[in-house]
Amino acid sequence: MEQVQGVTAIDIVDGYTIDTCNREDIRARRMIAREAQRTAKICGKCGRSIAPSEPVYRGAVSVGGWGQRVNAAAVCSDCLGSKSKREGFFNTHCEHCGRGLRLAPRLGRYHAFCCNRCGWRYQSARQRRKRAQKRAALRCVACGDPLTAGRSDAKYCGGTCRQRAYRERAGQGARG
Repeated sequence: MEQVQGVTAIDIVDGYTIDTCNREDIRARRMIAREAQRTAKICGKCGRSIAPSEPVYRGAVSVGGWGQRVNAAAVCSDCLGSKSKREGFFNTHCEHCGRGLRLAPRLGRYHAFCCNRCGWRYQSARQRRKRAQKRAALRCVACGDPLTAGRSDAKYCGGTCRQRAYRERAGQGARG
């Protein structure tokens, strides 16, 4: 590696020099911001623990040099800054856990979550409900009773109906 004023050439990124202790600091801040984005238990900027009863602000957190940020990380009200910065946020609640949430206005938002984990859990529960509704609408091909089978591709309510349908198909093929 070529030395450029005490810094290796690989340490020059986009015209900025990053020394190793600064790089470790950036890595630690990025880990804190991603954990805040994932769970909303800590502040993405200062790393302070956020109580479940305390409202969470969701916003972009700068973790290093130019362009290095983590979007939609949880931030405490102390780190957000002045009151004028907090005025644009609107109050709502997380759709999964019900935690107080302050969000910046944005077009196209349908659901609001305090962290990614709540969003994932909400979507998983929603998909489970949709699959259960589809299964509830299914009926046995042979007798017409509702299906209670564990398989998603079941056509018959049991072995009796499956055998009855087979005998009907086999009988029709022999006559034809």
